[in-house]
Amino acid sequence: MIRQATEADVYYFFGQRGLAVPPNPLVNLCLVVSCHNASMLLILAPIDDEQAEVHICCPRQSVKKLRKLCDEGFGYCRSQGFTKLYTTTDNRQIIDNTVKKLGFIYVTDYNDSKVYRKEL
Repeated sequence: MIRQATEADVYYFFGQRGLAVPPNPLVNLCLVVSCHNASMLLILAPIDDEQAEVHICCPRQSVKKLRKLCDEGFGYCRSQGFTKLYTTTDNRQIIDNTVKKLGFIYVTDYNDSKVYRKEL
C-alpha cells in the first residue's frame, strides 16, 4: 500500500533513524510504502517527466523487508511514468552496498556524495 505521508509520518520515520527533520518538511514529496507488516518513507523529487531523485528512510524493524518495500515503491514510480531514478549516498559502505543490492549503479561523485541511477 502506498499513501501520501503526513508531517507526523516524516517525524516518525526520521526519528526512527535518529535523523533531524528539516524545517518545514516537504511532505508533498513523501510517500509511506507499507507491505508485509513493514513500512518505509519514500521521498520522491521529480527532476523531469521521466527522471526523479529518490531517498528512502526505513526503520530498523523493517529493514528485512526493504527489498519488497522498494519493489512496491519503485513500481509506483514506474506507474507515474518515471524511467530513471537517482539517489545519493554519503560514502558509507553499508549504504553504498544497499543501493547496489536494490539495483542502482554508480554514476559519479557530486558534492562529497556518490550518485547512483536505477533504470525502471
